[in-house]
Amino acid sequence: MKRFFEDAALMPNQVLVVALSLAAGLSQAFGITLFIPLFQIMLGENAPDNRIMQVMDRAFAAIGIEPSLPILLLVITLFIVGGISINYFRRVILFKSMLLYVEDARDRLIQGYLHANWSYLSQRATGVTLNQLLVQTFRAGTAIMQQTYAISDFIQITVLLGASALISLPLFLCTIVLGVLAVLALVPFRKRALVIGTAQVRAEERHSFYVVDYLKSLRLIKSTGTEDRIFGAIRTLQDDLHDAIMKKQDNLAKMEVVSQALPTLILSVILLFGYSLPGADLTQILVFGMLLVRSAPLLVRLQQLYQTYIQETATIDAVRDAISEISAQSEKETKTLPAFEGLEGDIVLKNLQYRFPSSDGPALDDISITIGFCQMTAIVGRSGAGKSTLLEILCRLRKADSGTFLIDGKPLDGFDIGSWRRHIGYVAQDTVLFNGTIRDNLKIVKPDASEDDFTRVLEAANLSDVIRNTEHGLDTMLGEGGVRFSGGQRQRLALARALMNQPSLLILDEATSDLDPVSEREVQNAIDNLVHKMTIVVVAHRLETIRNADRIYMLNDGRVIADGTYDVLARDNAAFANFHNLQTSGEDIDRAKAKD
Repeated sequence: MKRFFEDAALMPNQVLVVALSLAAGLSQAFGITLFIPLFQIMLGENAPDNRIMQVMDRAFAAIGIEPSLPILLLVITLFIVGGISINYFRRVILFKSMLLYVEDARDRLIQGYLHANWSYLSQRATGVTLNQLLVQTFRAGTAIMQQTYAISDFIQITVLLGASALISLPLFLCTIVLGVLAVLALVPFRKRALVIGTAQVRAEERHSFYVVDYLKSLRLIKSTGTEDRIFGAIRTLQDDLHDAIMKKQDNLAKMEVVSQALPTLILSVILLFGYSLPGADLTQILVFGMLLVRSAPLLVRLQQLYQTYIQETATIDAVRDAISEISAQSEKETKTLPAFEGLEGDIVLKNLQYRFPSSDGPALDDISITIGFCQMTAIVGRSGAGKSTLLEILCRLRKADSGTFLIDGKPLDGFDIGSWRRHIGYVAQDTVLFNGTIRDNLKIVKPDASEDDFTRVLEAANLSDVIRNTEHGLDTMLGEGGVRFSGGQRQRLALARALMNQPSLLILDEATSDLDPVSEREVQNAIDNLVHKMTIVVVAHRLETIRNADRIYMLNDGRVIADGTYDVLARDNAAFANFHNLQTSGEDIDRAKAKD
């Protein structure tokens, strides 16, 4: 029961909904009980002397109206229609409240994801996240709305039964006993609903997780001819989800049959019991029956609503747990620290050590690197050498376990981390472009960008002619992932976006590794034009792209094994020279194949 009220408290405007439910119940109950004096007048009989009739007599006397057939019909109509109207407003408020809950849950999840630490985010599955944001939040909101509906209906049923108790206490007690038996008859359905609801949540999570992964890998799937196998895997996931949903609906349908049959049976037993009572008043029995008839559909709906809520408690738990989990992973707040205003000197990393929580050995081991101001610093090494981890520490996505990180001679921890990141321009190997216009993509890092800003970055990225030749210029739609542009054009657009905010530090993470020679040259020319105009860090596998770097650091197994200029390293360092010779021979083979 504690859990029930905790969930109910999640719905906004709960008190208002309860108040409207009470008002609607009282209005309809009073309107229906007025049928007693109405029938008495129509039959020419004296009204029975009971509590409810005494209340009515005092009410009419207070307003100076003599009960008559037209007056009673008017008052009955006003009260019953009034109750129905109140229920309409209650329904509208309930739906709006449900949407408010869903929006709030999604806002909290999105805010949580945006401000969570990178160690947590890097392990999150996109499919699970999408399922939480789009499916589970709405289902949880719907479940809480159904629960609030159930509370609302329970209030109205209680009011209607209260009115029936004032009409006939024996009939009321009989109704309570039969109602308890009906509730007990539905317990097995509710227990099964909880198990089924949990199974459906798990099936939806698996379906979203794998389908999103498969859709992100369409190129690989088609290139390897595995479409049929992947379709079979997705079909299996859909079958599992289908079975979970069908079990839920089957349980609901069975409960609906029982719920609809029970009120009819209860009403028949009560009417028979009332008729058998000594001195039974047929008018009172009739109105008592009317109150039950009005209560019956509410009771049926109450059972169905509560059943739906029970089945979706697992979803409510999933959303609550997701919000709690993501909130616990929030980055440490640094906004109270001084803002970083711009780089004026070197970036110095001294004796950095970093170990992944699940790793046996260090990812970075005693790393010491100096990134010269307005110079190009290159980081090279084989896969797994620690290059990506080092970039994540530079962006402060991860914090080193030990060591010193200095900017302009001051510890980075002395600045607001958000302000530091806003002075970083980042171009990744996997180009990230959003499904909007060129202008929209460029304005992401600088919403108040002027036309001069657009001109500046497009020229710097060697894209001005390309954009000028498109039909709509900056308002050209890119399509999902920038599919309407070539690989080189997408990468240069990513570079233009990185330059939009005039960054102090430009990070190029394998920015040319997946490009053809022509596209690579175009991107490389754009990068060369930026050298010595800002501080640049380049991570590259292809050594040719960092020949002009002011300083090169070579990493292996998380350690710096060599540093210097390109020519010095190629001449004096065996590891770098071997790396260089392997690439040179590979390029010679490629050129020979191209000639053939």
